[in-house]
Amino acid sequence: MNKEHEQTSIDLLIQNALVIPMDEDLPRVFKGDVAVNDGRIVSAAPSGHGNRFNARKRIDASGKICLPGFIDTHTHLFQVLLKGLGRDKPLLEWLDSSVRRAIKYITPEMIGAAASVGLLDALRSGTSTVVDYQYCHGMPGLDEAVIEEYRRLGVRGVLARGYTNTAGFPEDVRPEMVEREEQFIEETESLARKYRGNDMMNIAAAPGIIWDLTKQGFEAVRDLSERWGMTVTM
Repeated sequence: MNKEHEQTSIDLLIQNALVIPMDEDLPRVFKGDVAVNDGRIVSAAPSGHGNRFNARKRIDASGKICLPGFIDTHTHLFQVLLKGLGRDKPLLEWLDSSVRRAIKYITPEMIGAAASVGLLDALRSGTSTVVDYQYCHGMPGLDEAVIEEYRRLGVRGVLARGYTNTAGFPEDVRPEMVEREEQFIEETESLARKYRGNDMMNIAAAPGIIWDLTKQGFEAVRDLSERWGMTVTM
């Protein structure tokens, strides 16, 4: 075959889509083809451009829109386990009657299942990056169980490591593991260290409801953020 007509092999070619690239170097909207190989976009250009590729899979996207994945900037994946509970109650009554009663019982296996369902739901809606505001810490191992589901499903994520002052919970709903402010800071820093430079997972600090932390606690969060270049979300 003449080299001028040789085709580059790729994994996927999306053809004839209305492309919205969200890239300042490309037209805002155009009808075109998007080539993907090894999980990365290698080309996005007007229709017909894709003919230079030999794609293992082709999708005719005529009449459809192709655009980057959406970003969910705040969710609580563990609360998938609690959907529908307390829908008739105002915020604080709902927290007291559902979430705060559940935290002590949620295991790594349970939170992993909830994260899986929540992330699959996100993918079905076109959301490819999810910030999980993870403030459920009634026992060890919960954060890593959530992160494992991000990894398993290939979703880009931010684990916003949260804090809840469960010491103030009524005795019947207080978890056996009551985390202190200092532990929250230490655990968040440990995760930041472990996932630093990870292409698919970032760690943020999520200090929780404003009255859950002392002034010194918030100052520690600020210092942690500055040390690691870490996002703080509330």
